Amino acid sequence: MCLCACKDSNANINKQLDNVFNNINDIKEYHTNNTMKYFSYYLPSDMHEDDLDSDGIVLKYNDSTIIMNLNIANIINSKYYNDYILTDESLFDKQYSIYKKQGSFKNFENDNKRYICDIYNYDDTYVLFLQSSDMNYLGNIDIQDADEVVKHLLTICKNTTVSKEEVIKDYSNKDVIDYTKKQINLFDVNMPVNGALADLLVDGAIVADGIYIENNPSDSEEINEIPYE
Repeated sequence: MCLCACKDSNANINKQLDNVFNNINDIKEYHTNNTMKYFSYYLPSDMHEDDLDSDGIVLKYNDSTIIMNLNIANIINSKYYNDYILTDESLFDKQYSIYKKQGSFKNFENDNKRYICDIYNYDDTYVLFLQSSDMNYLGNIDIQDADEVVKHLLTICKNTTVSKEEVIKDYSNKDVIDYTKKQINLFDVNMPVNGALADLLVDGAIVADGIYIENNPSDSEEINEIPYE
């Protein structure tokens, strides 16, 4: 009985999410109302910033917590490789995926942007990972609010402008790695990786206490500890 109810609930949530993405080009355009070092963005009035610095922003919507940061690797790759397209860089085990969608949209500057959206579930934990051409959004979400969370993030996506030349000027390959480490730490502080959340991660992803394991490590490889700054 419960299994059927869960399947019906997931099917309904998937339908709601499909509706959001199918109408992505109808999402309104707004003037940006927040400015960071490398980008400006519009924040919907019913979301708020829980924490922010130049490397990442923690957003709250009801009971959902989302980390928003630049997709620096994609920005740099798109600059130097004309045929480069957004690729799936998720750290989560695909066997726990309950929803996936990818496509494109026009932002408020009429530029074509790509997105990849994944939602993962393990026990009572639901993790959203939305990648776009310029930004990434990673969150622990209330699944009942999934469609509204996604709609809000797509609204931000469509109404964000990035100073790409500044990003490219300031970030070398090593800086990209350092930036990624900071995001891992930000994730660890705001959504501690333990219990069900740790089980969602593939080998080579984030684990607790600032430890990062390289993808598919061999027996001879060691676990690399990321020092907190």
